[in-house]
Amino acid sequence: MSSAILPVAIIIGWVLLSLAVGVLAGIKRKFNLEGYLVSGRSLGLIFLYVLMAGEIYSAYAFLGTGGWAYSYGMPIMYAIGYGALAYAFGYFYAKYVWKVGKYFKCVTQADYFHVRYNSRALAALVALIGIVFNVPYPSYSYRDLVTSSMLGHLIQFQ
Repeated sequence: MSSAILPVAIIIGWVLLSLAVGVLAGIKRKFNLEGYLVSGRSLGLIFLYVLMAGEIYSAYAFLGTGGWAYSYGMPIMYAIGYGALAYAFGYFYAKYVWKVGKYFKCVTQADYFHVRYNSRALAALVALIGIVFNVPYPSYSYRDLVTSSMLGHLIQFQ
């Protein structure tokens, strides 16, 4: 009997449970795109704070910057600077983005550019740029997580 049967069974069970909860939630309540993408703009401050912290401090923060600091040393200090700038930008600017998004019912950056500049071509370009630059990030993160956790005992990292 393989030692992987129990972990695989747990993962499959969790996926099926998650699927069942999602389907049952969708039966009683109809969702629209705004409700799905921005939760109907009804998240509380604490929940939104925790959600944003999970987004910011993801695998990049824990694996990427730590690995870079270990490998290259001091150049990773730029992360402190851009982190501080991002927080300052968000503190002063995010409320205006939220107000404009709510007023014009924009749920994506492409929606905003379509409303602001009345150009479907520009909206499509913004959406394409978002996809091109965001798709590699999770794929690299998951690849590194799988490689380090599942194959870490087989591959000697130096």
